[in-house]
Amino acid sequence: MQQASPQIITVHGPAGGVGKTLIALHLAYLFAGNGLSTVLVDLSQYGAIAPWLRLPRGISSGVSGLLAAGSASSARMRGALVEAPGASENLQLVLSSGPAKMDQIKAGEVESLLRQLAAMAQVVVVDTGCELTERVLGALLTSTRVVLAASPRVIAGWQSLELLDLLRSAHVGREQLGVVFNRVKAGSKYGLAEYQQVIGLPVLGTIPESAELQSAAEQGGPPLAGKSGPGVKALRQLANDLIPVAAQKEVRRSWLWSR
Repeated sequence: MQQASPQIITVHGPAGGVGKTLIALHLAYLFAGNGLSTVLVDLSQYGAIAPWLRLPRGISSGVSGLLAAGSASSARMRGALVEAPGASENLQLVLSSGPAKMDQIKAGEVESLLRQLAAMAQVVVVDTGCELTERVLGALLTSTRVVLAASPRVIAGWQSLELLDLLRSAHVGREQLGVVFNRVKAGSKYGLAEYQQVIGLPVLGTIPESAELQSAAEQGGPPLAGKSGPGVKALRQLANDLIPVAAQKEVRRSWLWSR
């Protein structure tokens, strides 16, 4: 099978509460479950991944610790990574380091970090906050694909237009961008075709409002276990569309923990 290039997929959006963390978390677990060595990076200021997965505070030094490790020994690198609970050994986490430290991270540092992780893993998934900070911009500039999470509301179109103007001025390639609509209610009158025409971005997927995903957001913990409803099916389809199972390369033998 032909070897594929590592993928860096950043989940972003101009508004809070649209499901960025839900999408990023589920994608990472799905990629890892499909046999891909995966790293999930939390670039949000306060950190959403650790509380969602019920990880204790201070379990690792997070993004700042990994940046400090730099190109140091694998032992120091491992100290900043956390094995994801309820997942195969294919999924490792890089957690947020807290507001003060995250505010100090520059775009170039994030670019360097993500490229370093992509050299060790097959997929890097990045969760962001809604603000277009310097560290988030670094992730967007480095990504092979940017998933813009949006809610099924008219205001989402205006927010996306403003974000696109900012991304254009920052030279983020439009060809990298795609939209995922989350929490779409049955019978919604929101026009996806109209959004696509005005915004000019492909719609990568539509995730219906789902009791199982709502429960996952409320209760936390590892996602997907025993879940097979419409929301999870839509996420599985999104993961497969982003990185088709048939195109996956053979899992590397020299994964992070054996380096």
